[in-house]
Amino acid sequence: MNILNEYILSLAKEKGFKKFTEPQKKAIPYILKGYNVLIVAPTGSGKTEAAFLPILQMMMSYDGKPIKLIYITPLRALNRDLIERLIWWAGKLDLKISVRHGDTPKRERRIQAESPPDILITTPETFSFLLNTKIMGKHIRNVRWIIIDEVHELISSKRGVQLSINLERLREYNGNIQVIGLSATVGEPKKILEYITGGKEGVIITTDISKKIKIELDYPESVDKDYKDINKLYTYPEVIARVRRINDLIKNYRATLIFTNTRPMAEILGNRILLYDDTPIMVHHGSLGSDMRIRVERMFKEGMLKGIICTSSLELGIDIGDIDLVIQYGSPRQAGKLLQRIGRSGHWIERVSHGVVIVQDPDDALEALIIRNRALNNKLEKIKIFDKPLDVLTHEIVGMTIGKRKIHINNLMRILSRSIFYRDINREDLEKLLKFHSETQKKILYFSYDGWIRKSIYRDRIYKYYFDNLSMIPETKQYIVVNDVDNSIVGVLDEDFISIYGEPGTKIIMGGRVWKIIQIFKERVYVKPDEDPFGAIPDWVGEEIPVPYDIAQEVGELKRVFKEAYKEFRDFNRAIERLSSKYNIDGKYLSRALYPYYLDLKDGREIPTDRDILIEKIDNKIIIHIHGGTLVNRTITGYIANVLLNEYGETIKYSSDQYKIFIQGFDLDINIILDLLRSIDKFKRYIKTIVVNSNVFKWRFTHVAKRMGIISKDVYLKRSEVDELIKMFRGTPVYEETYKETMLKDFDMDNTLDIISKITQGYIEFHISRDGYSNIMREYLKYHEPKYEYLDAERKEILEVLSLKIKTLNKVVTLICLECMNYIKEMRIRELDDYIKCPICGSSNIGMSERLYEDVYRLVDMAKTSPGYIRRHPEWRRILKSSEIISKYGKVGVYALAIEGLKIRDINELLKVENRISDRLTKLILDRVRRNLLERVLRGRRE
Repeated sequence: MNILNEYILSLAKEKGFKKFTEPQKKAIPYILKGYNVLIVAPTGSGKTEAAFLPILQMMMSYDGKPIKLIYITPLRALNRDLIERLIWWAGKLDLKISVRHGDTPKRERRIQAESPPDILITTPETFSFLLNTKIMGKHIRNVRWIIIDEVHELISSKRGVQLSINLERLREYNGNIQVIGLSATVGEPKKILEYITGGKEGVIITTDISKKIKIELDYPESVDKDYKDINKLYTYPEVIARVRRINDLIKNYRATLIFTNTRPMAEILGNRILLYDDTPIMVHHGSLGSDMRIRVERMFKEGMLKGIICTSSLELGIDIGDIDLVIQYGSPRQAGKLLQRIGRSGHWIERVSHGVVIVQDPDDALEALIIRNRALNNKLEKIKIFDKPLDVLTHEIVGMTIGKRKIHINNLMRILSRSIFYRDINREDLEKLLKFHSETQKKILYFSYDGWIRKSIYRDRIYKYYFDNLSMIPETKQYIVVNDVDNSIVGVLDEDFISIYGEPGTKIIMGGRVWKIIQIFKERVYVKPDEDPFGAIPDWVGEEIPVPYDIAQEVGELKRVFKEAYKEFRDFNRAIERLSSKYNIDGKYLSRALYPYYLDLKDGREIPTDRDILIEKIDNKIIIHIHGGTLVNRTITGYIANVLLNEYGETIKYSSDQYKIFIQGFDLDINIILDLLRSIDKFKRYIKTIVVNSNVFKWRFTHVAKRMGIISKDVYLKRSEVDELIKMFRGTPVYEETYKETMLKDFDMDNTLDIISKITQGYIEFHISRDGYSNIMREYLKYHEPKYEYLDAERKEILEVLSLKIKTLNKVVTLICLECMNYIKEMRIRELDDYIKCPICGSSNIGMSERLYEDVYRLVDMAKTSPGYIRRHPEWRRILKSSEIISKYGKVGVYALAIEGLKIRDINELLKVENRISDRLTKLILDRVRRNLLERVLRGRRE
């Protein structure tokens, strides 16, 4: 590339660049000419260097003051590999580079303020904070270039809104900033360009020769071996077939990522694979500590693992080395998700990205097929953005007053008008927000008649508010799920799951069986077993990935095409041939997915499609089969439930997924539901009621109220208290912002209106069935009935003991010789000798930590140089206590120490009874962990 100078080219060659990628060839000339640029390309296409190299070249002849370049990344844990790469380039050009985030030590912060770097790597939150500081704020105003990584991840979040406001603030001081955005493949790149440029001109770089993508769909069938392995995994042959297939794929490739849609499924699948074949894999998700995630990433990159079972935690550009294969377990639910995940394999633009989707049931299979075809045709989801979010705005206005004491409303309007999120804001909106804060008891802002916005006189109060809410990511509590029958622990659920489904009477599937919620009390969910899977909701931890309306409609269209083909040919195989050609898929796969629908058509029943709504009535249960997607079906469910309560005085139990709505209650006349789904006017009247009566509205209200300084971040509110607050703040900006956020994230009014309009126009027909469950529904219940680990007590106990033992033996710990302090080594527990000694000095005084090698190394170095100080360090004290156990019991001591929930005295007691790694010891440990957890739960219940 002759537009880069010889020195940069020589460095690129030294770094291992054989040739430049298509995005690099296209982007670099525009960046050198000073354009704002958005680079849209898959993972591994060299986007970072496409942005970084031309800026480095321009920095060589730029004599401006530091900070010259800011690199903003949304990753919660900054990408160590990225930092190392950028440090390498900066070092070669004698440029100072620093990293700044929430955990940066004070000493490093002071150095950055006194001697600012040329290049600063940071996060959106820290960027916001630094802009409001006296010294670093001045340095930041010198910036000439900004690179925003993973910008597609930011634009649809409130973190992205926060960044947008602060980019426009910075442009007030310095209008000459060149911004480069790096994005994965998205549906609306123009919207992202507008986001990063504040409406200014820019260039979108896409690549004509995009990465080759190979996406296979696999619907594993059980074979004889799977039936023989039932006593090995204690689950059903269909489940074993999927585990076997995944395990075979992992073994046949060098490095594999296996994505699941939820954290519980990642843990379950990881355990099953380890039980099945002891394949070297580990689990990676957001609930794990950062040390554990970093360790997993490093081990994978170094070839110590063949696979990682992960969630969205590894979707972004964390470099974990070359990946040969990506497996998606279950439908990815969105085409953009599938592309992003599969794009992690073949980590170079000229290599094929290879992915396999392992599907679990018929609807999962059809959904995955539609999503695969949309992904291959680059038919991606539209980007949803927030409309004038008032909570983020409140926080950033307070930040401005901290930095400048006061700001005039006209100046604020000018800044906001350039942001994609606030371009429609008017003075009336802004004054209403500012007057609200001036009149509240907290008084974090003052707004005067002359248009000036001033800092609150309550210094401690505003600083606490500002720093407590610096991150726009809501802190999600976890709820322990307790069996009300025997007080045993069933599992955990995230607060967002509880916000949507957390009502007494709701049925959930957890640990492979059905439970009914009895009550929710002090962050604990009390449940009892239930045998009826009707309407039960599979548990999940972490934000739910909704299936969009368009995808659900295409699944319905596929079923309609099948119905028409079958009615034409009166032959299942010929109908499959037609669809196989139309949808570019193997006939065997389609046959399995459509077989239950074929059985219903053969029996003379109707099937649900995009133009047919099937309603089944069995006793006091109603199933509405409707292809609305996750949010539309949730909206319709809320509509029906609210009308039945308000106009008929009836309370029902209800739930929904992307293709079905479940209603259970009194003997409801189906005609009432038909009338509701034919009434556009009535639906419009109930739109606000649907939103504000939902549990998720209450949950979002608490987060918005915290971000707006109405309640403290650490306060715990009962449901009744939240209800009272909502009543108190009705009509205020807090209430309005909660309503907007809930509408955007949790419901879909526009597409629900689309469905109701099609019903009223006769485009969608109703079909009523009262002849018992359809084949479709029986197949659905077969996949949702109590199974997985729902076994007899004895076999369930065996499985839990085996899973804990294998999982613990595969843990990696760091060993330290406390005698010579020269031996520090990371090892998997299974690889340890029974009696552990230092290979350097022969001492058995060995301590253990689950921290990373480099962190332990720093502790040991501190112990050598500052022995008085290190004795007070909590982790060093834990290491010293662990050495007492390890010197006495060796490997089995390390094993016990690595299991969370045990105290040192527990370990001493248990190892006196059984001092070898065995099923008996593991069961004793499991019982003690449960007892300790139960004591905490009961103590909390008494309180």
